[in-house]
Amino acid sequence: MKISYKPADSDYQVLIKKDYDSWASSLYSPEGFFKYEFPMSEFLIPTEGRTLHATENRLVITIECKMNKNKFYDFQITEHMKEKNLGITLKDIYENVRTASVMVFDYDLTKILPVPMWDKNNITNYIDTSPREQFSMHLKSVLLATEYIEYSNYFMAEPYAIWLIAQPSFFRRNTVIGKTTPNSQEVLNITAAQEVEKALNNIDRNLFRPSNSGTNGGNLTDKGQEILNDFLSAYNYVFDE
Repeated sequence: MKISYKPADSDYQVLIKKDYDSWASSLYSPEGFFKYEFPMSEFLIPTEGRTLHATENRLVITIECKMNKNKFYDFQITEHMKEKNLGITLKDIYENVRTASVMVFDYDLTKILPVPMWDKNNITNYIDTSPREQFSMHLKSVLLATEYIEYSNYFMAEPYAIWLIAQPSFFRRNTVIGKTTPNSQEVLNITAAQEVEKALNNIDRNLFRPSNSGTNGGNLTDKGQEILNDFLSAYNYVFDE
């Protein structure tokens, strides 16, 4: 598997973690194009826990896309083996891009959240200094709902919305998923995920209304949105999504 990046005024070059980290100053919105090239032996079928082929290294799929505020978008997919019915789905493609990005350059899904939420000190400072107690007393509930909504609305994060809140470190590069060897940092914490679900269910419905269609996500109420906007504006951030 090969991941390359093409700046707006240059050619494709191999993408490394240092490149990704350097975009922090521009809020992870590089202007160029990403390219992912997967041979059969490295393209995962997540539902089956295997690759398309154990040893076959022929190129099977090339994916080109862009990134805005740490979210991939505008996927252009080229299938190199159309004559074969390999059963590859869009969900498989998204999962392979996510997994490859984590492993190669430590892609951090939590960075799709509004920038002030990256620093927990902002939350403490807002609660301690805000003159609007009717806002500050509900801030943590609103931010929890916002995390859940943002993860649920991004196709790469949606299957893991609860887990990303409960255990974000599990989705970073140093984790060995599915193994409990001494080299693994951690395993999934089911109790933590259950506590997040409980906390979401306990949020005042005057602040957050979960989806009633059986899917992840939901919406902030007008009051919840007002509290979120007040918090973000305190750090000069406009949430335009």
